[in-house]
Amino acid sequence: FREAKAVVLNAMYEEFDVIWMSELNLRTGFNTSNNLVTMPVLFAKVCGVKDGNKKEYIKEIEKFVRGNKDVIFFKDIFPFTANMPVQTNIAMVLTNGHIDKEKLKNSSDFRYNYLRDETVDHMIEKLDLLLHAGVIKGMKKSGAENTLLPVFFNLHKQVINAIQKFDFTKTNPKIFYINTTENILTLEQTVLLQYLSFLGFDILIYVPTGYNVIEKHFEKK
Repeated sequence: FREAKAVVLNAMYEEFDVIWMSELNLRTGFNTSNNLVTMPVLFAKVCGVKDGNKKEYIKEIEKFVRGNKDVIFFKDIFPFTANMPVQTNIAMVLTNGHIDKEKLKNSSDFRYNYLRDETVDHMIEKLDLLLHAGVIKGMKKSGAENTLLPVFFNLHKQVINAIQKFDFTKTNPKIFYINTTENILTLEQTVLLQYLSFLGFDILIYVPTGYNVIEKHFEKK
């Protein structure tokens, strides 16, 4: 399949583990039509510790991450870049307001030539979707779009490897992030999470404190 779009599942907390462990083609809403795959994905935040039971909370987290080679796990520190300076401005790669694949591939910062063409095309298509989807505060309004290329060009190596081997119909890559601090996600980190969701990643965010550390840069639904 040449194209894929992610659709976030409206799932209950009790369903997360079953969905997390299941292949995309076994999930409600999965569909293939006209060379397009519709991928049902998880994107959810779990607040607090159920019944205050820390031991069970730890066991629950281990159930999601232990022994699962498809899971990228981050605790508190959520790296979004390799801190490589980016010279390319978003305006330099636009044509009629959309990200131009060839302009981006030919930019001085582009470093994904070793990836398959269809993988790179998928990555760029979802970057353009993020530019226009209206899910990040300030995108195309107050400069949030200027974070897109620094995030794109500095993807974590684990993330790139996960994207490269991703089969749109099978097991999708996953991000499990636990934040035990008061540190609010930066705009760049928020952009990265949403971008990975658009690419087809499952994302679970556990916040035992119950603090609003995730929401700042997302548009309210």
